[in-house]
Amino acid sequence: MGKKTASSSNQSIQLQQKLIHYKSEIDRLEHTIKKYEQDLETERANVSFWKKKYIPPIHSLDDGQIEVLKKELFLLRNELSEQKMINERLQEERILSSPKTTLTTLKCYFMYSSIIPSGEEEDVTLIGNAVIKNETEDTVHAPLLCLKVSEPKCIISGKIRDSAHKEEPGLSEQNSEGWEYAVKDWKERVQKNGEYWLRPLKTHEIPPGESVTFDSFQLTLSSSLSSFILEGYAYTTEFKEGVPFLNKAIFNFSS
Repeated sequence: MGKKTASSSNQSIQLQQKLIHYKSEIDRLEHTIKKYEQDLETERANVSFWKKKYIPPIHSLDDGQIEVLKKELFLLRNELSEQKMINERLQEERILSSPKTTLTTLKCYFMYSSIIPSGEEEDVTLIGNAVIKNETEDTVHAPLLCLKVSEPKCIISGKIRDSAHKEEPGLSEQNSEGWEYAVKDWKERVQKNGEYWLRPLKTHEIPPGESVTFDSFQLTLSSSLSSFILEGYAYTTEFKEGVPFLNKAIFNFSS
């Protein structure tokens, strides 16, 4: 009887501890949401100010000038979204890399550029690299890359070997890392979830300070889209839960 009472008491204490933890997490998330809302209001005020100060009335612009302004606004929106995410990640890294803390994670990020068409109805082309860098003090093994597109119809092309072991152009280059699909049902995953699960053909481990890159991949974004997001996640034997990329490729198309 005493053992049952002790067991019940322990379970009660554990539940209380979990409740305290969850309440703390809720408070933290509510604080974060409020901060983001304040930042959003600040950005809206800044945009309104600069629009009033520098953008002339629309009726005084011809069609060519309006088109140029639309393209500039498109690029600025995407650059702003990406810079915000990079700044947030850098702040997290600054905390982790303080003198008393050793950075023990992977640093993953996109480097990309976009080709903006001359015509309003033409598609946008995204060209980029996905980098996985080992910033731990140990070698990591079996690197795996997951690229996720918000619109599955936007196909990623690059140096990828298909399931039939046919090489795409460029895989034979000595200085270029080729990749292959890491799952058998890769076509179904692409069509259903927009997920590309890839692993490098040559690199099976990444020493400290070294990196592996899925380079020169391309995406064609239809002008009919209202928005598009490309996300990335890296996995290794040591990081089975996955490490999200520092930035995302975000495009907001004007309607």
